[in-house]
Amino acid sequence: MSAYKRLHRTRQHVFQGDTVALTAASDEINKNFRKHKHENDPAKLKELLAYADEVNNTLATEIVQAKVEDNTIAIKLRPEVDFHDKTLIAVNSRRRKRRERLEGNAADTTPVLDDKCS
Repeated sequence: MSAYKRLHRTRQHVFQGDTVALTAASDEINKNFRKHKHENDPAKLKELLAYADEVNNTLATEIVQAKVEDNTIAIKLRPEVDFHDKTLIAVNSRRRKRRERLEGNAADTTPVLDDKCS
């Protein structure tokens, strides 16, 4: 149960202020824990808990929020994220693409982001 609570606390910290991401992450955490709630094999449980810890660490240290507005990317930085290592950047591009379609600017203005930030 502590891995479950730890993942939810990390989710709240990482996606603070982003209700869409908070809800999606919560749904994914709950779905995966529900899927394995009847697991009794100690080896499998150990493996699942190790995976939960890995996911928690990835969320805490490699995921940042980014918002695209007017061809500018605003990244919400947190001190625990190490940008000298591979960093994943979560950008909600669906909204931007939909807005561009509605405005008639369907040209691809997707920013190019390297998977290494140095």
